[in-house]
Amino acid sequence: MPADLDQMFAALGRDADAVPLAAPDAARRRGVQRSRTRVLGAAVALVAVMGASAGISAVRDAPTPPAVSHGGPLAEVGSPIAYESEARITLSAADADRAYAAWEDHTGGIHVVAAELHTGATAWPERSLGRFAGLGALVAVPQALVVTVEHGGDLTGKRSAYVLDPASGRERWHVASTAADEFLYTGAGLVTVSGQTGLTQAFDWVTGARLWTAAPATDRIVRTAAMPTPDDFLVQVTEARQLLVRDLRTGRVLRELEGAPSPEAYLVASGGTLYSAENDEGASYVIRATDVTRESPSRTIFTGPEQRRVTSMAMCGPARLCLLDDSDAGGEPFLPDGTNTALTALSVPDGRKAWRMAAPHHAQTIEARDGRILVGGGEGGYALHDAQGTRVWRDLAPAGWLTDDKLITLPVDGVLSAVSATDGRARVMGGVPVDPATCARTADRLACATPTSLRLWELPG
Repeated sequence: MPADLDQMFAALGRDADAVPLAAPDAARRRGVQRSRTRVLGAAVALVAVMGASAGISAVRDAPTPPAVSHGGPLAEVGSPIAYESEARITLSAADADRAYAAWEDHTGGIHVVAAELHTGATAWPERSLGRFAGLGALVAVPQALVVTVEHGGDLTGKRSAYVLDPASGRERWHVASTAADEFLYTGAGLVTVSGQTGLTQAFDWVTGARLWTAAPATDRIVRTAAMPTPDDFLVQVTEARQLLVRDLRTGRVLRELEGAPSPEAYLVASGGTLYSAENDEGASYVIRATDVTRESPSRTIFTGPEQRRVTSMAMCGPARLCLLDDSDAGGEPFLPDGTNTALTALSVPDGRKAWRMAAPHHAQTIEARDGRILVGGGEGGYALHDAQGTRVWRDLAPAGWLTDDKLITLPVDGVLSAVSATDGRARVMGGVPVDPATCARTADRLACATPTSLRLWELPG
């Protein structure tokens, strides 16, 4: 529903105090955070509101209640687990049972340690993987703990992924890779795709045995996505824009479809359908849907406004697809709150537009729980929308889901707040002496790899 100027200026007035002079660049990989210097970016503070276009609605705000309680320090769980050598780079991860810290020391040594999640006791002692050019990633999945190390830095791109037993920290196996390779962490095994040749392999999590191999072809694989369905598909895009649909457990090609997305497209694989967003500079972007369960052509389900480009896309509820789009020049004018970024919800499979709302400036991520949508990761902070598009909460600090009905804010000053996903009401939980955005978390624990130790804090309910 288009907005009038009174609505738009009212929305601006409600949030004028929230426009930052400098906001943290909070874009980060989910579950993998580096303890590096936080980058600050300048935000646009002067906004010209020119009116509504292309179906943009004014920000429908449910007034955000002020945070209640001031809290004190969060209760630490157990005692810090000290490293044998001080860290230069740290990564944190957690699963249902343990918290993990991986770090690179000042000599290039890579180390890992684990704590029992609910007591803070050492789950297994420090394990050293050797000396490398750098620490790349730390990923905890139910079947394993994966540590990626760099052999030659950014010059060669050579890497290795070490697969550890999460219960003991001992190495099970490792596999060589490059920075261009794709890694897919699936229930059926670790799938790797060579960025140079397209060679696709699946490895057993425990033994490292090759479950299957798909040899390189003349028409090279350029994109891969896993699709958790009752049949467990792996979909792959080739250079010639063929779409290969594989059985994830055997690697067998089930069908080949024409008209695959371009290598640059945004992809979402869900429920037997591959959704793709294709940007076209100076024109409208297009959202297509491909049913990978049968021989059928892809179809266009939505065409975006002119001179806009998609920057993120994700499922955001049952039969609901959400996307972020923005523009540096042309297209829609600046929207309420001084943003040129919009969040659009589409009903699928037909692609009907459910609603389109202003989003935080340069938002980069979409995360949904029970139809509620958290967007952010850019200069404009984070915002939470309900299933009807109404914005129920906004903050400049990094934020993420804590449970299906609760968010947690992660400001650099370490004072954490829990936010109700129903009404946006915030409650200060307490503080920690670290930047919480570099930590891993579960519903009731915050696990932080500091430069000297692995530390855990209790997150009150």
